[in-house]
Amino acid sequence: MGTDSEVIWLAAPVAAAQLVGTLIGMALIDRLGRRTLVLASLVGVALSLAAEGAAFAVEGSYCPHNATEADGGGAAADGDGDVGGVCAASRWLSLVGMVIYLLAFGCGMSPVPWTVNAEIYPMGVRSTCLGVATAINWLSNLLVAATFLTLQEAVTKAGAFWLYAGVAVGGAGWLAYAMPETKGKTLEQIEALFN
Repeated sequence: MGTDSEVIWLAAPVAAAQLVGTLIGMALIDRLGRRTLVLASLVGVALSLAAEGAAFAVEGSYCPHNATEADGGGAAADGDGDVGGVCAASRWLSLVGMVIYLLAFGCGMSPVPWTVNAEIYPMGVRSTCLGVATAINWLSNLLVAATFLTLQEAVTKAGAFWLYAGVAVGGAGWLAYAMPETKGKTLEQIEALFN
């Protein structure tokens, strides 16, 4: 697990990653365009979630010392199950995967939906549509948070992250097909795109 100091120092890059990603996204959104940025973001999100799943798969297969405390930690509690540092590597892969996820999410999936939402609705219904979009965003966040533990019990921790990676790939595919570029267009031109 690590000391309190180690836990705090490992939490810092994770906490800062999305902020850094969002700042990068803000700087690039008008240069690269919304479509390019969100698609690149989803690719990064999918790859990092796949890596996170791989880290949990390795942890579950090679690191039985993380078993429940009720069984006494198993024979590998003293490190016998760590084949050549695999367990330590899987923990670092998990940390790196989480940092890359938050960085990639912050670059595109964090700023682009809010920007595009502010651009695509006709003026007469813009505030209502933004309110509905915001409510759906937070309800979706609630749904993911409320179902994660049940999902990981059903398909394992690794399976849950791989499922989320699949959703990101599916979202990238759908957006590549359906999302027009709105960069540099007037509100009237954007409205015409969606008519």
